[in-house]
Amino acid sequence: MLYTMLMVLDPRAFNVADRLGVDSHAVVSSLMIYFSFVTMATLGYGDITPQLPLPQILSAIEAVVGQIYIAIVIAWLVSRFVMEPGQGDEGRPGRD
Repeated sequence: MLYTMLMVLDPRAFNVADRLGVDSHAVVSSLMIYFSFVTMATLGYGDITPQLPLPQILSAIEAVVGQIYIAIVIAWLVSRFVMEPGQGDEGRPGRD
């Protein structure tokens, strides 16, 4: 929604490769949702690029947060399946 707001406030905020039909709010909103998913996944297709400093900073922050989120979720899932159910620290050998 933040990207949509930036695009509506200043149409120069993003460089959209195909500007045809970008006038409607529904099209702008769907393009910005697409851009957000591409940014969070750090795919970077290049068809929509941020042009002004604020959208560039927000895109960089979203890309970093997206990667940290994925790392945290994977670490949580691994920790849930590696440890046997009901086994706490008391079941592990101590360091001497």
